Amino acid sequence: MKVEFDNQFYEIIAEKVAEKLATKMERTSEPTLPLILSRDDVKEILDIGQNKTSELMSILPKIKGFSHPKIPSKSFLEWINENTEWVEKNAGKDAKVFSVV
Repeated sequence: MKVEFDNQFYEIIAEKVAEKLATKMERTSEPTLPLILSRDDVKEILDIGQNKTSELMSILPKIKGFSHPKIPSKSFLEWINENTEWVEKNAGKDAKVFSVV
């Protein structure tokens, strides 16, 4: 027994797949950040306290010349990726502990 489908059937399937893919991509896309981050932005994004934020600010790449140091978002995300890779390489992908110092 041979089953054949018409073009309308394929179009409906393709539409459903595209909808599901678009929904999944929306959920997995990188968060939108301001171009330049403040100290408070870093604290809020990482959900850390004042002391840990102070430690982190001393090692993050920053733009000086403002009343308070500012962090370029691109550099911040690169720093996170580099340090996340270090944890995965040295502690394994299932590691739950992440230290910034």
